[in-house]
Amino acid sequence: MNYKHIFIVDISNKKALRASLIIDKYCKEIDVDYKIIYVPNSNQLNQTIKSLGDGNIIYSVGEIETLREIVTGIIGSQNILNVIPIGSSKHFSKSLKSLPKCFNKIDLASVNNEYFINEATLSLESEIVDSNIKNRNSILSKIFKQNNFELELDRGNYKVNLMAICNGKYSSSNFKISSTADLSDGFLDVYMIKPLKTYQIPDLFLKLICNRHEQSCYIDRFCSDGFEVRSKIPLICNADGKLISSNIFNFKLLSRSLTIDNGDMIKVKQIIKKCKIQ
Repeated sequence: MNYKHIFIVDISNKKALRASLIIDKYCKEIDVDYKIIYVPNSNQLNQTIKSLGDGNIIYSVGEIETLREIVTGIIGSQNILNVIPIGSSKHFSKSLKSLPKCFNKIDLASVNNEYFINEATLSLESEIVDSNIKNRNSILSKIFKQNNFELELDRGNYKVNLMAICNGKYSSSNFKISSTADLSDGFLDVYMIKPLKTYQIPDLFLKLICNRHEQSCYIDRFCSDGFEVRSKIPLICNADGKLISSNIFNFKLLSRSLTIDNGDMIKVKQIIKKCKIQ
């Protein structure tokens, strides 16, 4: 089947704009059927995707929020996803390195009917007041605040500092949270950081940098294909940049529900990396 190559570029992202110039030049050189769509932001982008019809390889050229909205538009269609790694989406793309350079069926996750492809974190609602998106995405900023909260799960009750739900290996802060996460294994890897004393934080930080945190006594970990989290106070879930406020969060794993192309446009990705646009 001959696919049309559709590149979705977030014009508010300077790196994405620079990358689009390279993409345009390269596609003309190799003479493929392509189209570049410039969008002002990622809001309601899924409606734009749905209007394209089927038979496309749709490329995300932007941050993880752009990728999440594109995924929301693709799911349930015959379109294929591809990722041009820019900004926070390049951390997700690291999880793709283990996949064959071809079409792959991968897992997708949802929380309260909102999709996410890489990771979600649960923290106190008060932590995101007057914060920018970069701080909201930072696992370390949440740990250092030491704002602990109680969670109710079917498996038991927990008091935690932070909960991270991983489909990919890397967080948007570029920490390798889960060494075992696999995009097609049918499970979410869940990490709960226990309440910490101030003197314990540097030790966990060092373990995180050295990828030794998974065996830490400060962390509870489990795998699941779906679970519910309940809290007596409002919490914020950051699902690939989508902020959801609630007392109840229903996480689901949609096994092998998304097709991703890990083979096309490898050369243009190499050019973008060489130009240090990422």
